[in-house]
Amino acid sequence: MDIDQEQLFMETVHKYQSFGIELTNQSSSDDFKVYGLYKQAVSGNCTKPIPNRYDRLNVKKYMAWNDLKGMSQDKAKELYVKEMKNVMQKINE
Repeated sequence: MDIDQEQLFMETVHKYQSFGIELTNQSSSDDFKVYGLYKQAVSGNCTKPIPNRYDRLNVKKYMAWNDLKGMSQDKAKELYVKEMKNVMQKINE
């Protein structure tokens, strides 16, 4: 990933964080998708064990991240930026 793409990713992350969105059990699938892409982009493949099934929030977060196993960090950054453009368009509507 070149410097311009990395900068775009970081700017997009800061913009998303400024919304103050916190994941809950009622969060949309788009919110979990963004979470999974972010985790894959910054950490790579999920290596954590699956949380206790009664911890539904963390199971959803785990699944969103683990479903991306094998995706490169650069590809996850690219998809994160694209997905955030969609999220921001929905917010502005």
